[in-house]
Amino acid sequence: IPLDLASDGEFESSGETFYFTRLPRQSSNAKRYTGGLIENLWKFTDGADEAVPLTADFEGTSRSPMLWKDRLYFCTDRDGSMNIWSMPLGEDPAASGSETKSSGGLIQHTDFTGFDVLSPCLNKGRIAFQKGADLWIYHIEKDQSEKIAIRLSSDFDQQRTRWLETPLDYLDDYAISPDGSKVAVTVRGRAFVAPTKPGRLVHLPQEQSTRIRDIEFLPETNEVYYLSDETGETEF
Repeated sequence: IPLDLASDGEFESSGETFYFTRLPRQSSNAKRYTGGLIENLWKFTDGADEAVPLTADFEGTSRSPMLWKDRLYFCTDRDGSMNIWSMPLGEDPAASGSETKSSGGLIQHTDFTGFDVLSPCLNKGRIAFQKGADLWIYHIEKDQSEKIAIRLSSDFDQQRTRWLETPLDYLDDYAISPDGSKVAVTVRGRAFVAPTKPGRLVHLPQEQSTRIRDIEFLPETNEVYYLSDETGETEF
């Protein structure tokens, strides 16, 4: 193929037209990159004098060309994050001037924000891709995306019950009640109150995702106060 700097591409079913990305992916992972190594989509037809740019209307990134039926699917950050878009084969999207599904011009299929759509791969009308730490599938015919539920079979050593031979190594803070009958402790973000004599250990109620620290008894009472981040801020 008489092309220079073609990095990633796919042939149309006839084998005559090649849709490709010019320039390899730049390695900075910068969002909304518009530098000299910007990736754009091109097409080259066998026998033509030169390749034709397809995404010259946009100064950002357009990459990962994927062909399905009469449309070219690709990833672009036209809306600020890398998402899946498509355009009709053989048509200049800048000339069509349309970005609606009803008119069939340039169409946006996913609208994720934050994490970009990465490493898309098309097979039988489905596009598998990575977003953040998850794997997703976009179903072209259904026009919907779904996260793949992945279950791993493993012993998961870090989740198995284990005995602590020296639990005081994990003690963060402690306080003794004014009458000396109870002791309050915080351990790894959890708070407990226990009697100094044999009795019941009380785990103070808290949301699973919160942390408690710096526990103290109120003077002349059995009540305690502590610092917690339950509201999103560290408060008493």
